[in-house]
Amino acid sequence: MAKSTKKILVGIADDHSLLRNALANLINTFDNYTILFQADNGKDLRNRILMHQVPEIVLLDVNMPEMDGFETTQWLHKNYPHIKVLALSMLSDEKTIIRMFRLGAKGYLLKKCRTRRTERSTRFADGEKCVRIRLCFRKTGKRSSGC
Repeated sequence: MAKSTKKILVGIADDHSLLRNALANLINTFDNYTILFQADNGKDLRNRILMHQVPEIVLLDVNMPEMDGFETTQWLHKNYPHIKVLALSMLSDEKTIIRMFRLGAKGYLLKKCRTRRTERSTRFADGEKCVRIRLCFRKTGKRSSGC
């Protein structure tokens, strides 16, 4: 049986264009993944999806103008529950992370993570399992260098 060459479609929503473009270039190097679109914020992402550009995975910044990651994740979970949301943020506080998961995110990726972790997290978000995140905090609450 021949392997399927269908690429998994990924959307990115982040208000920082330099980071968004770099992330898109990185993901396009991953086997079986391609960027469907880049959006400036959640409202832009929502409009693209409503125009029938529906990705399978969305990498979504938490802190954006107009429609933030919380509101966008909630809208996606309600209207397009098959789209897997992978939150992307500099925010590493427990409250933010838990809130994103409760709203429907399948994973949470810190922007300071390594390239390899980005690829693994994207692959896990595509699968049935929820991404197991590793926060950069030890039990003491201090940042570790292992992220």
